[in-house]
Amino acid sequence: IILRVRNVKVIWIMHNIFPHKGRNILVKLMLNLLYNQSDIIITHSRQAEVFLRDNKAIKGEIIFSHHPINDSLINNNKSESRRINKESKKYDAIIWGTIEPYKGILEFLMFYSSTKRINIDKMLIIGRCKNESYFQELLKYCPNNIEIHNRKVDFSELSVLIEDSKCVLFPYKSGSISSSGALMDTIALGGVAIGPDVGAFKDLEKEGVCKTFSDYSEISSLIENIEDIKPDNLSNFIKNNTWKNFGDHISMRIKRICTNK
Repeated sequence: IILRVRNVKVIWIMHNIFPHKGRNILVKLMLNLLYNQSDIIITHSRQAEVFLRDNKAIKGEIIFSHHPINDSLINNNKSESRRINKESKKYDAIIWGTIEPYKGILEFLMFYSSTKRINIDKMLIIGRCKNESYFQELLKYCPNNIEIHNRKVDFSELSVLIEDSKCVLFPYKSGSISSSGALMDTIALGGVAIGPDVGAFKDLEKEGVCKTFSDYSEISSLIENIEDIKPDNLSNFIKNNTWKNFGDHISMRIKRICTNK
């Protein structure tokens, strides 16, 4: 109310459609307030854009823009070395980042252990898991050819791991994700990502910079054909989606919207 009285514009960057860890009453109230009171809502996936446009309670403007790339992580030499040495990579795939239930790692391991329908010689899962009981559950389903480390990985180490892997896998539960900063960091570090056929993953597949699956059984084929992703697609996407370009684009859109009101 105070913001409205003072004519302050509310700009909300909506990272995901739904919270990763459920929706209690307080979260629902906050979301409803943001839906109703935001003058501008920025989202990083077409799926989220459609969701917002279908919400009749929203009166503000909706802007779609890809999640920007962290310029400091960009390494232009990685993508070419990845293609030349594909068969000598240590890992078929790695999963990195904080280990949380919404990321679908347990479901992936359970599928792999029970069906063996994913052809993986060696895989690495690395990231900090604060929930010890959840981590023990992961270990229960983790076969000998999949390494799992409960520790944080910094970007310098991650860069080396990505270079030594055919791809980076995001086995996320499709209902919990619409955009991903980790996806963009992976691309900046020269990696090729495989993720669920939703949200930003689906958008970036259309841009030719990642691959998506509808079912875990499709992952083997995607890894085998990972070289379908062209280096030029990756470099052009990175060049066009820096934080500077994002800032310039959003600033221009905001000025235009506010001027017309």
